[in-house]
Amino acid sequence: LLSLFNNILISVACASRIANFSDYSTRNSYLTLNPFMDLARVLDIQPIYQHNSHSQYINNLDVSSTPDYFIKLYKSLSRSNGEGVGTPPYNADAIFGLMDNEKYSQRYYKFEIDETINQSTIKSSEFHIYRLPRKSKARNKRDAGHLIIKLYLVTSPARKNTSYGNLYVGSQMVFISQYGWIVLNLTDAMSKWVKEKIPNYGLYISIQNKDALLVSQSTVIFVQTSMRHMKRLQPIISIYTRQKSGTVNQNSEETDLSKAFENMDPRRYQKIYNGEFYVPPKRFKRSDPSETEDVVVERRKYCFLYPMKVYFDKMGWDQWIIAPHSFNAGICIGPCPFPLGQTYYPTNHAVVQSIWYNLNPNNDIIGPVCCSPHEFTTLRMLFYNNEAVVALKSYDNMIIKSCGCK
Repeated sequence: LLSLFNNILISVACASRIANFSDYSTRNSYLTLNPFMDLARVLDIQPIYQHNSHSQYINNLDVSSTPDYFIKLYKSLSRSNGEGVGTPPYNADAIFGLMDNEKYSQRYYKFEIDETINQSTIKSSEFHIYRLPRKSKARNKRDAGHLIIKLYLVTSPARKNTSYGNLYVGSQMVFISQYGWIVLNLTDAMSKWVKEKIPNYGLYISIQNKDALLVSQSTVIFVQTSMRHMKRLQPIISIYTRQKSGTVNQNSEETDLSKAFENMDPRRYQKIYNGEFYVPPKRFKRSDPSETEDVVVERRKYCFLYPMKVYFDKMGWDQWIIAPHSFNAGICIGPCPFPLGQTYYPTNHAVVQSIWYNLNPNNDIIGPVCCSPHEFTTLRMLFYNNEAVVALKSYDNMIIKSCGCK
């Protein structure tokens, strides 16, 4: 413990030396007197944290109503501790889920588009609806046929209960006996709302049989927002966006999920709903037999990666952050040895600085090489952006994977 405490003091001294040479005004133009607000800014969640009626807003949230698709998608892209695995669909760094505001209609749906989405680059979008199974278990010849589900962009409030005069978006053919999730592409429609600024009056679906006749609402029933015991099956729009330039962490391993979207697997959504892409638990490497306890203790005397758990409940954020409940950000602590070995991933400059510092130990300007993060991995968070929008975001450089001397 004494050795660890000394290492912490060395790391703090190293950080202080860097801070002293930084421009004070530049550092403080970003920081505030509220450290939680600073973290909210890093995570780009200030709107939630600054909500005018924060307590009332939090009380209105119901984590149990989180859309099923986003629960399954999070588990397909993250470990239980929030560590990101693989590349998200369409290389998105932020995926939003809009929840239906029209509680009772079977054919009309209304979604509010969040301002954050208006400022993002939309890569793709889908409309998810869940069809309930028919009550009658008796099968007949009609069950072998097909239905055509047509999706329309409502062009006027007066046309929200009809397809006439509305803008056709697309269609999908399903079996009459088919129930469960049905996913329709909505990318073009979302582009019209966001880019072309066409008024958002909602969506309308019509269902026809093989003879192009409309099917009654009692024959094909979808889950509505008002069905409180089926909250996770409520209608949603999923929107895949890029909020930053470049691509998502290139160190991400290729997974079955990323390959399914890259190859446009027609069953990719069904596989997500079935949990076929879930990230398996992380396998811990067995200890090297040659690495005795004395060797480990000796190694911990120098630059080493220690755990640093961040708990959202201690920040009062657990009521709107769905997952993870906490994550291990990690922290690099300890002095850098001399001479520097390659196990500490030193930069060329660090090697020069280390030599020069040891030749001039009393120099007030040249300090020791610092123990700092070498590799990072992505943190993925699932949370409510507001009462009707859930977000799944990727944050690069949030979890330390290894430490080095820089």
